[in-house]
Amino acid sequence: MVLPSTAGVLHISAENGAVLSLGVRLTLGGETVFDNITIHNAATSSMFIVAANHPVTFEDGVVCTSTSGGIVYPSVVGGAYSAASSGGSHITVKGGTWRNVYGGNYNGAFTGNSVVDFTGGTVLLTLCGGNYWGNFEGDTHITFGGEAVNVIPAEVTVESFIRDGKMESIYAANKKFNRAFAGCAAAMGCRLVVEDKHGYAPRKDDENLNFALGEIGKMLLPVENVHLTHGWDTGCTDMGDISFIMPQATAYHGCSTKPGHSKEYITEFPEDCLTSAKIQAGFCAYLLQNDASFAKKVIAEAVVPCKSKEEYFAMADALSFTGETVFYGENEIRIKI
Repeated sequence: MVLPSTAGVLHISAENGAVLSLGVRLTLGGETVFDNITIHNAATSSMFIVAANHPVTFEDGVVCTSTSGGIVYPSVVGGAYSAASSGGSHITVKGGTWRNVYGGNYNGAFTGNSVVDFTGGTVLLTLCGGNYWGNFEGDTHITFGGEAVNVIPAEVTVESFIRDGKMESIYAANKKFNRAFAGCAAAMGCRLVVEDKHGYAPRKDDENLNFALGEIGKMLLPVENVHLTHGWDTGCTDMGDISFIMPQATAYHGCSTKPGHSKEYITEFPEDCLTSAKIQAGFCAYLLQNDASFAKKVIAEAVVPCKSKEEYFAMADALSFTGETVFYGENEIRIKI
């Protein structure tokens, strides 16, 4: 559902207990302010309010509810849901319960600066100034406030993660993050403990294996339902780590309409599980036919970042660090990153 473009600011509020019920994504057509309204997530997965690079504000009179419960609440994205976007974004959250808030795009290249002002409400899963997927080119600014913004807490914990297609870029961005935090800590005269951990590595599918999976998929499924992806990707799997030392390709075949990573996720279409098994068996046959000629081609042409598992472990260890980063002397402050 797309709201029409407006010349001024569109104010959305409810009368007589009316509820904005989201069963599909809602895309905004201009600057929008929500207030004194209940936003209900009527679907079994999180429905997105897509700001489409327009400023959007959720005042403290906003209440969010959910049919499914758990963490299946509405989400907000400042840019596009699944497309390239430019021009920046500005999300202000003063109320409501949200599953995710992304300053950039959910998926697709974002160009511009994003601003997320979070002064109230609750985020259940992810508060991010950038994208969930795709490249983000620009600066992001996240500010926090509350009922007593003049009170400085004794301890603050921040969790963040960096996604990129190259480990070199992840190293560089991580250093910048740590330096920025350390500089702020030194300016305020407080301690800073950094705990860096290696997460899932970016996944790069081998093009030859990708081609083979596509050919098998087209034998078993309608051609229009087979989609090959290229470039890098990520997700909750260690196949990215595998792709750093050997060729791999990952295929997905859905068997449920329920949200992933939830207690509601069950197998609704058992026949699709059988199709998945057929794809795997056909994939193996494709590799091994003609004296494994295609498998040998894959091995001969494979390009992987690490030549051995030892090289991979050294790469992962280089991202691991736990300790103090700011040290105060009588006449000096030292920062160790």
